[in-house]
Amino acid sequence: MASIVDIVRNGKGVAGAWRVQRDIRDEFTICRLYHYSTMMLQWRDDYPIDPDWLDYSTGWGSVSDQGGMNRAFRELGIPLYFSRSGGAEIREVSYA
Repeated sequence: MASIVDIVRNGKGVAGAWRVQRDIRDEFTICRLYHYSTMMLQWRDDYPIDPDWLDYSTGWGSVSDQGGMNRAFRELGIPLYFSRSGGAEIREVSYA
């Protein structure tokens, strides 16, 4: 069975309650990560940190949402972190 890292890396597929779907928008391939029916993350396949296409959500704020999103952020090199400390939020990460 595929893992969330596999489907994010491949830009398509299903891993349990997670799935990635691809779309062609303008001249770009856009990927969307869903947890159950909630869209959690959208990115441009060839440039994941493109601010024009990057979109994300905390979903229901569950531990599962947090773990999946943090794996996806790391795999895509997106400098964000899903935190549940004091409430669900997505924070920028500084690597400096």
